[in-house]
Amino acid sequence: FTSTQGTYSARAGKDAFVITPYGLDRQYLEAEDLVLIQGGQKEAGKRPSRSVRLHEAIYAAHTEIESVLIAHPPSI
Repeated sequence: FTSTQGTYSARAGKDAFVITPYGLDRQYLEAEDLVLIQGGQKEAGKRPSRSVRLHEAIYAAHTEIESVLIAHPPSI
């Protein structure tokens, strides 16, 4: 994917995950651009994807899941 389409996250502990930021081109992301969500709180100074609560709900409901990918293709 390039552009800002799609959201990716990965579990980073029992009550934490990292998620792609809002509004940044996925092609140019660096590890430090990812946003840590821990205990329902976002990392200070960063803006997570707008679907952060959906990812959080998936992790809470499915403890076996380690990552989530939500695609938003520009055309089908």
